[in-house]
Amino acid sequence: MKYIYLIGNIDLRENSGAVKHFTDLYNTLKLNYKYIRVFVRELPAEIRDEELYNFVIVPYFHIKRIKKWGTLFQLLSFELALFFKLLVLNFSDTVKGIYLRQSNLNFAVPLFSRLFNKKLFIESNSLILEDYKEASINSIGVLERKLEKFSFNNALHIRVITTNMKSFFINTFGLEESKFSVIPNGFAFREQENSVKKVFTKDLLSGEFQLLYVGLLHKREGIHILIKALTFLNTNILFKLKIIGEGPHQELFEYLVRTNNLEKKVQFIGAVYRDKLEPYYKNADICLAPLIRRRNEVTGISPVKIFEYMAHKCPVICSDLPGLEFVGEHRCGIVVEPDSPALLAEKIEWLMNNYNTEAETIATNGYNYTKENHNWQKLSQEIISRCNQVFE
Repeated sequence: MKYIYLIGNIDLRENSGAVKHFTDLYNTLKLNYKYIRVFVRELPAEIRDEELYNFVIVPYFHIKRIKKWGTLFQLLSFELALFFKLLVLNFSDTVKGIYLRQSNLNFAVPLFSRLFNKKLFIESNSLILEDYKEASINSIGVLERKLEKFSFNNALHIRVITTNMKSFFINTFGLEESKFSVIPNGFAFREQENSVKKVFTKDLLSGEFQLLYVGLLHKREGIHILIKALTFLNTNILFKLKIIGEGPHQELFEYLVRTNNLEKKVQFIGAVYRDKLEPYYKNADICLAPLIRRRNEVTGISPVKIFEYMAHKCPVICSDLPGLEFVGEHRCGIVVEPDSPALLAEKIEWLMNNYNTEAETIATNGYNYTKENHNWQKLSQEIISRCNQVFE
């Protein structure tokens, strides 16, 4: 048996775009390769028993009380445990190739690949150094750059999600352009999602607008900007914001809700398994992605969250960032200057006031654009084609 290893320092219980993408990636590889092993931090309870054999849980330590360095301890412990797991399995498995979804401080997989001559395919979705800047752990930046270069030098191919990211890595590490492919993220359309029926009319005097955020509860997602924006809305507007997901900054966001007296307006739902999200999207009048400028601007973004919103025919308001130009150009949603609660509130209020004339057009345009340009069924075939070239 020749295995494909899919590896990510990821918790599959989260509602983040990364988890949705990783799950779609697993399903794609499973259809194209007979034997798969998936290495992750955590699994959702809903996973089918017959699938469990494919998964390897990698243990890790996470010391939450050490806020600045807790993430670093988690990363190091995961990498060390992963390397040990790979060494043990190397005695029983024949590895055809490794697909690594690159995250912070990766060294286990590139080192294993180099020591045992394994074919390595890397996917990179962000600038890792920016993650450390967010956590104020700047001292590790030099080491991380060296590890990132080591990873890329040992990879046979690297998939990135934007042309800006490709250019950045080529210029930073001196890599050959032929080593890269630019394949954006997408959404896996399903039959039940294609048939979603939504109502795009609202009684502006008595109707309550249902606002929705789905994703990781992290400051880089701009949730604190969204909560503050709600305080700028006209007090005559009836609305309810549902926040779905979990994450490291949930307590901060809950504190902001309390201090701004928004407890009756904002509801934290918690994590919701992917197959249970449908009712929330069906009832949502506006979906929000107020991503912050930092970390997202240098290389551009290709956020699964926004494609998922659009695939469910939800009117979208998102930050105006590189990679999201299509939102304004194709009238798929409304873009807003990042990091400004007041400007975000203006856009939300404008869409509410013009909902009956604008919402359906925006939602339909977003759905059609996503299905044509960010349909995972199409994009995944590009990835498989690259994998076949590397692994065969």
